[in-house]
Amino acid sequence: MQREEQGASFGLGGLTVELGDTIREVEAIAGAREQFAALKLPMNSALLRYRHFRESTLAPGTVISRVIERCLEDTGVEASDIDMFILTSASAGFLADRRLVPDLLKRHGLLRAVPMAIVAQECTGLLSAIHTACMHIRSGLGRRILVASYDQAGADAHRIQSFGVISDAAVACLISSIDPLDFRVLGFAQYGNVQGMHGEDNLDQRQALINKVTVAALSDAGMPLAGVAKVFSTNFFWPLATYNATAAGFSTQLLHADTLLDLGHCLSADALINLDHYNRKPAGQPGDRYLLQAFAMGLLASMLVERTGAAVQG
Repeated sequence: MQREEQGASFGLGGLTVELGDTIREVEAIAGAREQFAALKLPMNSALLRYRHFRESTLAPGTVISRVIERCLEDTGVEASDIDMFILTSASAGFLADRRLVPDLLKRHGLLRAVPMAIVAQECTGLLSAIHTACMHIRSGLGRRILVASYDQAGADAHRIQSFGVISDAAVACLISSIDPLDFRVLGFAQYGNVQGMHGEDNLDQRQALINKVTVAALSDAGMPLAGVAKVFSTNFFWPLATYNATAAGFSTQLLHADTLLDLGHCLSADALINLDHYNRKPAGQPGDRYLLQAFAMGLLASMLVERTGAAVQG
């Protein structure tokens, strides 16, 4: 890979989403009522805001291939010009197939792309992967990096969790220092709490983590809290989603959660799925700045991006 000048700005675009091919009702899951009761949650769709989830019946490689192909098509970038391919997952068992990534590179002509996987950061992995791509470009080792995520619940017994209902999804995007893309990455922060990773933290510790990450991300972007036009976060059950928003200092009206009812929690992909959903609406304008959040047990990542005004792909 050729070394490029440091100090580059980082564009994010070609955002591509592939949802599970089967739409199912949450309350039709076998034993759903018992699962909610075991978690000490009411089976109440109006309160928790759930309705459907998406299940993928396709092989992981097939789903990931679809988002890679569409991302490259939407951006007009040649596969041979991609310097690195970063794949992330909060459900990374599929990566036990050691041929999967090399086969993806070969299938799509990513012949110069150095592969990387981020798998230990749970639902924060996709934002972390985008940040890693930006830092790789800043180091001068490349100009274009393809980032993808793939997640699936695996079985109905794992769909209903204390924080949300899990859907299967894949996402891809391009990070580039030279292409005109839909967004510009402004800032990032990520911190963790090992007690929280074990489910042993308390509300004060969670509040402290949210404060720490939010302040650091805004500082990295050089902007105030009031400069955030919209928040795209993790699709947790609505009471938890609104708690997280207010804990970060935002009105729940800034939280774009229109996908929550019919998609549920797509693990690492939620923030970008919600950003893509909003970006395809006649809303927002160039110069708007958005906060992307990714929550996991004991982990939080936040990223600030600015809408550039590039044409939205249909």
